[in-house]
Amino acid sequence: MRFGVDMALNAEYTSGSGTECHNRRKAKEMKTRLGLFLLAAVAMVSAADTIPIVGKWQIYIKVADREAEDFCTIEQNKGELTGTCTSERGSSKLTGKVDATDSKKVTFTHSGDSVTLTYSGMLSKAADDSPFLSGTVTVEEYGVVGEFSASQIK
Repeated sequence: MRFGVDMALNAEYTSGSGTECHNRRKAKEMKTRLGLFLLAAVAMVSAADTIPIVGKWQIYIKVADREAEDFCTIEQNKGELTGTCTSERGSSKLTGKVDATDSKKVTFTHSGDSVTLTYSGMLSKAADDSPFLSGTVTVEEYGVVGEFSASQIK
């Protein structure tokens, strides 16, 4: 069957005048090049949309009428997050994940001084194009939910 398709395509290019055949071939080449260009552009945009979570972060937390600040160092291995956080409550291990369907969604947890904080947020870019993270923070032991915002430390 493939032979018949090749013959039909070949017949299309050889029918008509030589100029028509040349123009059809050029048009097909241009469509192929345009398609490849568009695929490359989509790949570059997807790569440019990736916002790094790896690094040091300064996190501002507001729960009820209390405010706090954490400093976390986050590492990533595929979709898994690990690291450490330090605050006035001490130092603790961080674990979490990047959403499998949306790499801008992250969730991580760390415990310190009998309190477990679970962060759920979205990565974005600040006005200066630096990574920014914001969302909700839950104090697990008390079931209270607040807000957080985080800036990556350079």
